[in-house]
Amino acid sequence: MTQVELVEDGPGAGPAPGGPRHGDAALRRVVRLLAPPAAALLAVSLLADAAAERTRAAAFAEVRGVLQPGQSVRPVWELGPRAELVLDGVVLDGTLVGALAGETTLTGFVGLDPDSGARRWEMAAAVPDDLRATELWAGCDGVDGLAVCFAYAWSGEAGGGEEWQAAWVLDPADGRPVRSWRPPDDAGMRIAGRSLVEYSGLDGEGRRTQVWSYPDRVRLTALDPATGAERWVWTSVAIDDLGEGPWDAWPLGDQTLVTRGARGWLVDDADGAARELPGVASVGSFAATRTGQVFQVRYAAVDHGSLLREDGTWAEVPGTVLALAVDDGSAPGLAYFRGRADDRADDRGTLASDATGAVRRWAPAEGELALLLDGVLVVADGTSVTALDALTGQVAWSVDLDTAATDLGADGTAVLVARDPATVSAFDLHDGRPLWERDALAAVEGPGVRWDDEQVRLGTAVARPVLVRADGSAVVLR
Repeated sequence: MTQVELVEDGPGAGPAPGGPRHGDAALRRVVRLLAPPAAALLAVSLLADAAAERTRAAAFAEVRGVLQPGQSVRPVWELGPRAELVLDGVVLDGTLVGALAGETTLTGFVGLDPDSGARRWEMAAAVPDDLRATELWAGCDGVDGLAVCFAYAWSGEAGGGEEWQAAWVLDPADGRPVRSWRPPDDAGMRIAGRSLVEYSGLDGEGRRTQVWSYPDRVRLTALDPATGAERWVWTSVAIDDLGEGPWDAWPLGDQTLVTRGARGWLVDDADGAARELPGVASVGSFAATRTGQVFQVRYAAVDHGSLLREDGTWAEVPGTVLALAVDDGSAPGLAYFRGRADDRADDRGTLASDATGAVRRWAPAEGELALLLDGVLVVADGTSVTALDALTGQVAWSVDLDTAATDLGADGTAVLVARDPATVSAFDLHDGRPLWERDALAAVEGPGVRWDDEQVRLGTAVARPVLVRADGSAVVLR
């Protein structure tokens, strides 16, 4: 491809309408200068490289979180306040499905064209007339081609109040309700694998009770989202000691971890099969690594946790799970963490571990923002962005920014860094060369507008940069 670009056209050599492109003409001139066998080999090589690049770009476009390519940040369409409820929705069959809500009540759900913002449908949600939430959350996800939308509202003060929750299963093409689901007030709910799972408590007599009221046992019931049919049921053993604390359920990839005190059970979301885990910390939280392993964080420890090995034992890790905005699976078998790069607390870095729990300490690159694409692990923290070989930890490149990074993304060939004040900078994924930089605030509001905490988000369902204003409204860019 480089040889083609270096061959210059003469005056008037531009393509005629519908005719060959510049690269095609250049390729023919290069071929004419070479002996026939060499020319044929070069032509085949160049065409193969171009085809491989197109295939590679198409493959990256299918990776969740990868942005559409482009170098502009012009405004395309807008969303009103609480735009995050739509931006954090789900795209199904080319329709962006998200929630519509005010500060205190849910309005409904909407289907938009993610390219233009055109409204394809809107469905009003049936909510209590007197619902005025102190706290309101709503969101949508996809299960078997259907949109599953949740809403949770809490009304009251810290000392007490009432909660309301519901779920709707929608056809993403037209917003038609397939079914709605209002779980009992004593139960929680979530998506687990291909099911909706209801999480409820049982007292000593086997009667349902509030899951947050220290019940003797808990029960998970998996339902088919489209039909409501029961798929499986799992019931815990009885633990009637109040000193063990509350029951908790942790969604971990395609499994759910149920814990109480120092006991835990890992429940498979596909069939409800469960196994008890040894050595669970009585006080802590849990997360899943990119390899699907359980990671346990102890509240009493800073930057320290345990990784569950395949043999059921725990490996100590001097860090916490590094969340990836993009993960194309290009470094199989490795989990990533951020924490101590050596035994000194002030020497921090990125860590890697395999299934055995053996930790590789990679210093000094560390960051809360990270992505993995094409074998490159990119981490950003403060004003530093560093790219590492995802298998060895060797530093490929590093750049310093003028202001702090606020988000990180990629479009397949470039790393995009959002930073204050509402600016997007692009760097080549493999060598860190600066490619372009755009002022998103100026592009949307015009030059000279004062920065007022506007932020650029890169990891949303629309796969484009988004300028989020201080009032929660947003402008989709490209």
